[in-house]
Amino acid sequence: MLGRRKDQGDGEGATGLVLENQTSHGLLSGADTRMQMADLKQHLTLRVTYADGSTADVECDVRGLGLPFTVGEQVPVLVSSRDRTSVKVDVDAVKSQHKAQAAANDEWNRDMGELQRKRATGEISEADWESEAERMLFEDD
Repeated sequence: MLGRRKDQGDGEGATGLVLENQTSHGLLSGADTRMQMADLKQHLTLRVTYADGSTADVECDVRGLGLPFTVGEQVPVLVSSRDRTSVKVDVDAVKSQHKAQAAANDEWNRDMGELQRKRATGEISEADWESEAERMLFEDD
């Protein structure tokens, strides 16, 4: 079974495209948004692309990740070696991806803040600021 942490190594890695996400929250005693996100339950319909290039539409549940998946999002999954239709979202990979994205966002925000500071203090011209800001906004990672 892929539902237990010890079994995360049981199976191949693959990618799932979110086709549908039915999201719900468990019963909570408080209205704290962080608690609600932590108790987020998601029933996903995924189109999984296996290592051999074949695909299949499968369903799986995710609970407690705190990050909702959106339709069209690519999600790393683990596929059971015993049953290719048994998949589990690779939570460790998702958390790692989100952590890397947050670090990149922090770096971008620092760089944009520094650019704005230089414009405000007159270290760069308005034209240079516009050019550099446009580059930062539209550059590929």
